[in-house]
Amino acid sequence: SDFEKTFGNWSMYNKEFGTITKAKTYPSLFKSNQQYFSSGLNNTFIRSAFAYKAQKLIIYTDSIAASENDSLTCFVNKKNWRIELAQSVKADSTASIKLIKADPNQITLESASNEDYLLVIKQNYYKYWKAAVDGNAAVTIPCNYTFMCIPVVKGKHHISLSYEPGIIKKLSLINLVMFLLLLSFNISTSLKRKTN
Repeated sequence: SDFEKTFGNWSMYNKEFGTITKAKTYPSLFKSNQQYFSSGLNNTFIRSAFAYKAQKLIIYTDSIAASENDSLTCFVNKKNWRIELAQSVKADSTASIKLIKADPNQITLESASNEDYLLVIKQNYYKYWKAAVDGNAAVTIPCNYTFMCIPVVKGKHHISLSYEPGIIKKLSLINLVMFLLLLSFNISTSLKRKTN
């Protein structure tokens, strides 16, 4: 197929970590790295920063158009469309986003913008990610196939995301209750033995 001619064997063992900045020859994702630079993929959202302000919003129904290769574009599936997204993509050259903390279950950012905007975060979207803007709950929306975005109003903001799987909390509570029951049973049994 054309894909295999360009990319070679698509395998997790066939990739290089980090950002590819210049063409070089090595057996990697592409059969030759020149194909990567010729393909235009080096300008896609894959190469953008970890968190960025979307400059363009594209709503798609089935798949992303291959011709769209702007690195600051945010692609949102029509089924995830929200009206606030339409108002969130405005040009603001003074906008800034600063990554404060990025742990596996906690992401903290600071942002400033003169316009409402759409913050795209290159973290896999999952329903247990909870977002807050200045301590108030915010909505996370799947974008760019697998990442997430958050509509943010203009101004300076402290944005935090935390991964809070509900099942872990429930299992921890059940574990604690079971431990307390076993402990009380052991204590009561040992007290009965001492009295007999």
